[in-house]
Parts: sequence; C-alpha cells; structure tokens
Amino acid sequence: MYKDENGWLAGHDRFRIVAVNEHDRVIGYGISWRAPWTAAGELNHLLVVDPDARNQQVGSTLYREMEQWAGEVGASKLNFEVDDDDNG
Repeated sequence: MYKDENGWLAGHDRFRIVAVNEHDRVIGYGISWRAPWTAAGELNHLLVVDPDARNQQVGSTLYREMEQWAGEVGASKLNFEVDDDDNG
C-alpha cells in the first residue's frame, strides 16, 4: 500500500490474524484488506468468531489488533462485514 497524491491510503494489501484455543483449534479470525478499487483511505474488515468462543473477548481482541494495523498503515475509514442472519 501507499499514500496517493492527496495523502489517502491506496494500493492493495491484507492483514490476517487468528485466535486459537488451548488445543490449537482456530476459534476466530480476522482479515483486513484493500484492493486497488477500494475507495481511497478505506480498509475492508471481516471478523469471525466461533459461536462457542463468543463473549470471551476473542472478537474484541482480534478487533483491536486489526484496528491497530489499520492505524499503522494510515486508514481513514474501516468497513466491516456483518452477517445479520447469524443466530449464534
């Protein structure tokens, strides 16, 4: 990624992170990404936590790491994907 002529985040890159439990089983993951067609300054985020691991700070911990990376690369807007049909 790089900053365009207006100082906005541009280009493409991605950041991936996982959370594992004490048995090395993946219980959550996050992906921050931008593609060349993503609006200047923006990053897209996807965050998923296993229903059995919810309400245990897994999602908030992953979110903080993703947010930190977004700040380090200079994102001005974060877009999150949220499933509205998950009953978990």
